[in-house]
Amino acid sequence: MKRLLILTLTLTAILFVPLIDIGAQERGSGTYRTCTWSLYGEAGATMSHGIGISNVNAAPWTSVSPEIGAGVSFNIRPWIRLGLNYDFSKYARELRFNKLQPLDTPAGDGTIDTDGTHTGDLSGDFSGEIIPDIDGTPAGDRHLLEKTGGLAYTKMWTHYHATDLTLEFNVMEIWKNRTDKRFNLYAGAGFGWLFARGNTYNIAMGNERWKEKYKETTDIWLKAENTRHNYNSGYVPMLVSAEFDVSPIVTLGLQGNYKRLLKCDNAPKGIGTVSMVVRLNLLGGKSGYKSKACRLRESENALAAMRDMNEMLKDECEDSMSDLKDELAESQHEIEKLKSQLEGLKKENEELKTQVEEKPEMSRDTIGNICVMFDFDSSKLRQQAKTELDDFAERIKSTEGYELFVIGEASARGDSRYNLKLSELRIDSVISHLSKKGIDCSLAYRQPLGDIGKDSSKSAQRVTIIIVSE
Repeated sequence: MKRLLILTLTLTAILFVPLIDIGAQERGSGTYRTCTWSLYGEAGATMSHGIGISNVNAAPWTSVSPEIGAGVSFNIRPWIRLGLNYDFSKYARELRFNKLQPLDTPAGDGTIDTDGTHTGDLSGDFSGEIIPDIDGTPAGDRHLLEKTGGLAYTKMWTHYHATDLTLEFNVMEIWKNRTDKRFNLYAGAGFGWLFARGNTYNIAMGNERWKEKYKETTDIWLKAENTRHNYNSGYVPMLVSAEFDVSPIVTLGLQGNYKRLLKCDNAPKGIGTVSMVVRLNLLGGKSGYKSKACRLRESENALAAMRDMNEMLKDECEDSMSDLKDELAESQHEIEKLKSQLEGLKKENEELKTQVEEKPEMSRDTIGNICVMFDFDSSKLRQQAKTELDDFAERIKSTEGYELFVIGEASARGDSRYNLKLSELRIDSVISHLSKKGIDCSLAYRQPLGDIGKDSSKSAQRVTIIIVSE
């Protein structure tokens, strides 16, 4: 049994200890103990009690013996689990008496009868009892004067196999706010069946004093007997198991177990066991746990996918860069073209502005002009500008045979294209107001100049109206 215990502990160290992933220790998770299975092995020591011999002054318990076991558990929820358990052990007792003990109920499955005729207390006075001769005829004057004896030595050992089903509750789940769920304390009970077989070896001795007609004789006897016994009995197991999750896969624990046997001949009242437990938790994908090898494979797959994506993005970037270079070349060509057009427009505007400012010589005379000022970045007419335009409209209503030249400008702040558009809007505001006052502006000559004068002062925020004769 000791060799078997050492072999079990060695195999446990070889098989389970390498599975401890120290780098992946976690503080426990309820999902690891929800609808999951676990296998365990145990090794420890056991002792029985309640084995007594009537009228014999002997201790009712046995010596300590090694015990091994295994089982499977199903975690229903973090606070409850079912266990199917098996253990194998023995109990033994050896007694040496300094005084002969009565033999009315010796250890084993029967009694010892030293004289072969009856069983009972071999001590006492049997004077006057007539004992038949060996051939069965009356002995006449042969009398048994005294008969003494009893049990001097007994040794009993029993091997048993025990299987039970238990319902266990995790007491630590009462503590709802605990952050470290690696330590758990289970308590439970159930029902099981025990199968036992063993031997009992007894040595008894004594003497008989006889009186005959002419003499007295003393007979000394010694009897050794080896009896076998076996029994099957139901029992109620009660257990407490303190467990610590070294990793999500491996759990170490210390378990105390007591089997209360139902009343049965030759069976002890109870068997107590203390053992070390190594548990292997079978965690699948549903529990959220992934082994180190699985995580490594996933990392390798993710790395390969990233490499493929990197190559694909690299190809796409190269294609995009090529397209962008082509588009950039086209854009630069368009820019150069627009610059040329802009230079042409600038020259044309300069010529027009010069023509207006220098009042080119022509057969027509300038009848009058007016300058309307605007706020910065605005095409809305001021109240003063409206008044000036009203007076201007009244003066030219009586004039016949004229043409209007309307020239819009903007200060050189901001984008030139925006300023050009702003000068157009200012021309529209002026012509719209004159039209409302009855002036026909349908044939008016419009000339937006924008910020062509590069003047950043307020004086450039204006519209100039020139009236010339036809």
